[in-house]
Amino acid sequence: MLRLWFILLSVWFLLAYGVKAEPSADYVCKSTGRLLFESRAPHRGHNLSFCFDFRLATCCERSHSDQILYDIAPFFRNPESFSTACVSLTSQASCSPCDPIVGVGERRGLCQEFCASWYKSCSEDYFEFDEAKRKLLPCGSNSLICSPVYRISDSSSEFCRMAGFEIIPEPECYDGPNKDDLARFAPREDAAARASKPSYSAQEAQKGRKFLALAAVACIGSALGLVLYKHVRNKKRYDNQRATPESQTRGRVSAAGAAAERRRNRRG
Repeated sequence: MLRLWFILLSVWFLLAYGVKAEPSADYVCKSTGRLLFESRAPHRGHNLSFCFDFRLATCCERSHSDQILYDIAPFFRNPESFSTACVSLTSQASCSPCDPIVGVGERRGLCQEFCASWYKSCSEDYFEFDEAKRKLLPCGSNSLICSPVYRISDSSSEFCRMAGFEIIPEPECYDGPNKDDLARFAPREDAAARASKPSYSAQEAQKGRKFLALAAVACIGSALGLVLYKHVRNKKRYDNQRATPESQTRGRVSAAGAAAERRRNRRG
């Protein structure tokens, strides 16, 4: 009987949680700077046009990566005009909002060490201060006034602030992408793959719920049948005991004894 009730409890648990339960999001993206994010968990970045380091997990959509790529497009239109190290670190800094650790608010700004490396790598590359965007950007073909970074800013801290980044003390600051962090924020299931197969997942979930519901009904029916069987068996056993010769003899002896007792009482 205990085994049967354990089966029933297991089926109920599967019906309640096993098929349609979804894990809750532990992290939620928050808007940062000029990039506005939806309040949702970090997701796969399969459609990013840039910031490919964060395809495993990101808060950015394609429109965000388009915006970042537009700002540093001169790097790729005139690659011979910029050093490889400058392009790499500028890309990392520009893409930092797409890093899920920044997107959910665990890190912000830049670390002083990262900023110093960035400044050193770009010190001889030509940048301009974009008045409309209020930030330092690489010079392009339409730029009017361009200068080497070391002439625009006297220090790494000033350079990073002019590029639109605040210097934050460790450990809250950002110092570049980290594979362990990306793995920690990676969603358990690829949302894009799930969305591409809505009919499959819905049908399978429906079949699973129907199967478990039938199993639950079968188990409940078996339990009721077992209870009814035991009740009928006990009743038959009781009736058989009453109908045995020994039981009848005991009944006649008891009746005779009662009659004798009544006669004695009348004589007395």
